[in-house]
Amino acid sequence: MSGKTITITADGDSVSTSSTGDATVFPVHHHQDFDGGAFTAGLFVGAGVFWLAQRKRRARLADIAAPPAAPDRFESEVAALARRTATLERIVTAPGARVERDIDALR
Repeated sequence: MSGKTITITADGDSVSTSSTGDATVFPVHHHQDFDGGAFTAGLFVGAGVFWLAQRKRRARLADIAAPPAAPDRFESEVAALARRTATLERIVTAPGARVERDIDALR
């Protein structure tokens, strides 16, 4: 050092240094004590968000991986549609008096 004197003084709010008349003041940051309650609450919120995201992901994957409907259900629906189509064909191709009788019978 070339003959300069540096003095550091500390009070409760700042630290000042001086060297040959120049003064620089730095604020002192007071550290707060660890707040365990806020930390624990943050952990619970984070775990809750993670749980909800995983639940949504699993539901989406279950929808994608759902097995197709049972084939026998489709067979019964096709058979019912075939019966209805046969009835409609019979009505359309029958003479007028018979059509009226068949429509009344279906009601």
